[in-house]
Amino acid sequence: MKQFNLWIGLVMKISQLSKLTNTPASTIRDYEYQYFIEPAQRLDNGYRIFDERHVVQIKLCRLAFKVTVSKHLRKASLQVLYAAGQGDMLMCQQKIEEYIGLIDAEIQKVNDVMEIIKKWISHGNDEESKQDYSLKMAAECIGTTKETIRNWERNGLLNKSFSTYQRRIYTTSDIERMRIIYMLLQTGYSVMAIHKFFSTLSQNNNNALLILTNPDKDEDLFSIQDRWLQTLKAAKAEALKMQVLINKKI
Repeated sequence: MKQFNLWIGLVMKISQLSKLTNTPASTIRDYEYQYFIEPAQRLDNGYRIFDERHVVQIKLCRLAFKVTVSKHLRKASLQVLYAAGQGDMLMCQQKIEEYIGLIDAEIQKVNDVMEIIKKWISHGNDEESKQDYSLKMAAECIGTTKETIRNWERNGLLNKSFSTYQRRIYTTSDIERMRIIYMLLQTGYSVMAIHKFFSTLSQNNNNALLILTNPDKDEDLFSIQDRWLQTLKAAKAEALKMQVLINKKI
């Protein structure tokens, strides 16, 4: 484990740390409880004291939580904070790189899926080019788990089913459909809305995208995906700030 390089004699109480980092004392206590920052030292009189390590760790927390991300991206960002909370900055650096890599992968998925949807709407679901994928290969392509794909099957999203012991084989078209399902679920569409979208699309109906209009904000799919793309880019910007912060301390 490699600790921070420089810990100058900056010692403070929680009220001072709160003011310095613009973070409520209750939030700092929560960070400590969640192991995002190292436990505070205590003086003989019982007062808790903090130092520069905690300043950096709190800054990492503020950057990590600044943008609301999906569940699996949040899990990756928490791994960064856990490493920092243990004082392991090399591991923290590694986890930040992994987090940025996952964000980049999500950005690419959004771009890929929008191209797939445009193609399907313009030319239909082309089955001419096929490649066989096992369940494991499909999960790896989509970036999800085998059980998640089984759940999509059980919910009728894949438009195909397999018996309990039947070996699952998927085509290129199935993989494209899975990519669409994954992205739509990530951005909050219900299973019912996705069913309606595919049903309308299968009829070569150009109004398929209207099924995915957000009734509250009157946004179509492309507007919502653009907003999600901007969120991912914002998350990456904060992750890069985390990387700069840690690199200065290693």
